[in-house]
Amino acid sequence: MHCHDQNSFWSDMGENMAGLPLIRLNTAMVVVVELEKRGFSADAVLEKSGLTRTAMDNPDTFIHATVMYRFLEEAAAATDDSLFFAKLAEGIDVTNWLNLQKNGGALTTVGSLLTAFAVAATEHSSSIQHSLVVHGKNASFEGSRSFETPFTPGQIDAYFATLAVSTIRRAVGPVWKADDVLIAVSDPKAIPQIFYGVTALKGGNKGYRVNFPSIWLNEPFSPPAFVKKVDEENDARLASGSITAAVRQAVRPYIGEFDLSSKRVAEICGMPHRTLSRKLAAEDQTIGNVLDQMKCDAACHALTDTSQKVTDVADAVGYSDPTSFARAFKRWTGKSPQSFRTAGARR
Repeated sequence: MHCHDQNSFWSDMGENMAGLPLIRLNTAMVVVVELEKRGFSADAVLEKSGLTRTAMDNPDTFIHATVMYRFLEEAAAATDDSLFFAKLAEGIDVTNWLNLQKNGGALTTVGSLLTAFAVAATEHSSSIQHSLVVHGKNASFEGSRSFETPFTPGQIDAYFATLAVSTIRRAVGPVWKADDVLIAVSDPKAIPQIFYGVTALKGGNKGYRVNFPSIWLNEPFSPPAFVKKVDEENDARLASGSITAAVRQAVRPYIGEFDLSSKRVAEICGMPHRTLSRKLAAEDQTIGNVLDQMKCDAACHALTDTSQKVTDVADAVGYSDPTSFARAFKRWTGKSPQSFRTAGARR
């Protein structure tokens, strides 16, 4: 079915925005670009949801949220990547989205930044109500839908939850503590198992929620410092001069896979195993070393900055057997996971 057969789903913003859960269609162009960058047919995925690329040319075209959500799920399924939109969100230039270079002067606290975030997130959609809510010592940034979907809209919830967590983490800087943050989404598998030290939990099908200490809202916010941090992280992510950095960035969302072999790493990076091995060797690295370093970093962070059980940490870095994890951790650090955690607590 093509989009011209779905007139009942299409609407102009001025007509029915208040009564229907609608989303501006051209906001999905980033998905089309990402699909093609990965070598997939965006047109084929669009067609499955009754959409066409031509319709995206009109910025005033809105579609029913269920159609958009279906397209997002189809995009993730086409790439066989459950983390498709979590990774896409991390690459979004939120400084441009919030126009911080021009209007950042009005944002002086983390609270004012998140208020601007909620307004910007709602501008192109009436399907989710984004809110910043304070409950005494706890605050939450959340999105809620007032309608039921015939499937779990895991990708859209993962996108906004990831974007919110990334924004909060960068904005609060050194105050950030993963143990004080909670993520609840409709499908936790759509977010990396350990996302900056935070584990996503199963929520309802009607939105997402990110909980954090309300005192963080009073933290001073510096647009120039925020922009600089985003730029630095993007530079590190895209650093063409370091194959090791590029591999780490590509593989990080998959670090919890139990079968994360060197062959699998090469597949994730989109190159033959021999080619990747040769490129890493030029930097005195091997695929195995990079994997060990990443698993060690993730495990050390979780043991130091969260209260997760050692068995959960092991699972999150790809070890179904805690004993095997303990042996690997001892090889990486010279300490057992428990003694490492105890030493960290004393510092």
